[in-house]
Amino acid sequence: MAPNGILQSKTRMQTQKRTHFNPLGEPAMSTLKAPMVRIENHKSEVLSCEFHPSGKYILSSNREGLIHICDIYGTFTKMMVMEGHTGPVMETHFSRDGFDVYSCSADGTLGVWDTFGGTRKATFEGHTKEVNCMQGTKIGYPLLCSGSNDGTIRIWDTREQKCTLTLESEGNKKVTACSFSETGEYIFSGGCDAGVKIWDLRKKEILHVLMGHTGKITGVSLSPCGGYLLSHSTDNTLRVWDVGPYTPLDRAVRWFPSNQVGAENLLRCNWSHDGSMISAGTSELDVFVWDSDSGEVIYDLPGHNSSINDVAFHPRESILLSASNDTFLFLHEIKPFN
Repeated sequence: MAPNGILQSKTRMQTQKRTHFNPLGEPAMSTLKAPMVRIENHKSEVLSCEFHPSGKYILSSNREGLIHICDIYGTFTKMMVMEGHTGPVMETHFSRDGFDVYSCSADGTLGVWDTFGGTRKATFEGHTKEVNCMQGTKIGYPLLCSGSNDGTIRIWDTREQKCTLTLESEGNKKVTACSFSETGEYIFSGGCDAGVKIWDLRKKEILHVLMGHTGKITGVSLSPCGGYLLSHSTDNTLRVWDVGPYTPLDRAVRWFPSNQVGAENLLRCNWSHDGSMISAGTSELDVFVWDSDSGEVIYDLPGHNSSINDVAFHPRESILLSASNDTFLFLHEIKPFN
């Protein structure tokens, strides 16, 4: 225990192992060393991934309960591993300023970690079952929302380190995906009942249910402009919804074919930093990228040999990150960087 009573995480530094693929001998189009890079620092299924706001580091987590941070440009040869969760780490995110890491786990807790020191700064307890999902506010006061198999969504104050609100799903159905709205006034959530719910945090009630999916919601992602929500479901579709103000009752905008057949983990989805592209996890071996306006598949990226659980777009460069059950992370160049 640290002097202030906060449990310190175990950290260790290991050599980062990566493989570069450049079969045609073509030069890299970004600042990566090759058009495709495989990062081999995990020993179990990689469940989540994300870029640091600066774009210099990768955050990822695995089924062993470990959280990894490594750099992507080769300026350092080490990576950090944070230990503390006793179950699979289902989702991880950097704080808006990049100084903290937020995590949620099947052990029923959420964690706050020091990005560069590796210490565990806080543990949030309150859920009674596995925590499947977690997101932070986009602007304003730093809050977290989390969804659990106990059928609740909890709002956490990261400064006061406590739960400030608990929302209960009808019938205590599992919550498998959640996200704040752009302003933090609403929560979008999904679960086993296939509806994407919009919660009004001031009224503490469901404002609207977006109907269209026929299977469990495995991921939701708010667009960079804050006006559209992307959802991913076991019905093998991705759907885009208009969640802006003054929207008509029919909020469905577009849907995209996906594949989650046989997938055991929650497969996430994400937008590119400019909102022009979307991508998602899949039970297929290739990573697909769609044009968000036309719905056309514009990239079909090989490399993985198992189900893909999460994807993330670089905040500045045209690079896509993917995380898979095959224990690998892949960095893919998706177009020339201007």
